[in-house]
Amino acid sequence: MPVDELFTFQEVELSVPVSALISRPGVRVECDQCGEEIINERQVDQDGRILCRGCCELPYYRLTESDDLSAVPHLVFSFPINHNL
Repeated sequence: MPVDELFTFQEVELSVPVSALISRPGVRVECDQCGEEIINERQVDQDGRILCRGCCELPYYRLTESDDLSAVPHLVFSFPINHNL
């Protein structure tokens, strides 16, 4: 399958400082709403519940206006393919 069918590339900018994303490595909790594991103190305490930023609608990034991704650094991910599945 071609990469452009597997992935969508969009330029984003962080809405929180990088230091807030990294915080304290190794700290893990679970979102009370969706059950997602939240790492590095990224949880939000809302009305006594622990929530991930997605569930309380506080994403850590936002889309930029630019459609030109030529100047954006790209990450390349490589995954082994198991043809025996």
